[in-house]
Amino acid sequence: MSMLQVILYGTVLGTLTQKGNWFDFEVDRGAFETYQLSSTIMSVAVPLNLRYSASHKRHSSIFFAELLPEGRNYEWLAQSLPHGERTP
Repeated sequence: MSMLQVILYGTVLGTLTQKGNWFDFEVDRGAFETYQLSSTIMSVAVPLNLRYSASHKRHSSIFFAELLPEGRNYEWLAQSLPHGERTP
């Protein structure tokens, strides 16, 4: 299972976990020390909540998929990470 930590402005917001062709985003509770519940600091599509509906999970998966590089850039990024820290 591939996992990737999501960090914004030095604050850990959560973890992305690959689930087949989709990504599951789980918010780190520590993010609420900096940002409020339902904050849209990352995106309106992915507000910071402890639980997401199926619709929100689909939107967040699409949001993160669009951010990740493709092709050669993806391969370069994957190869440049220390072993065991591969991207989803």
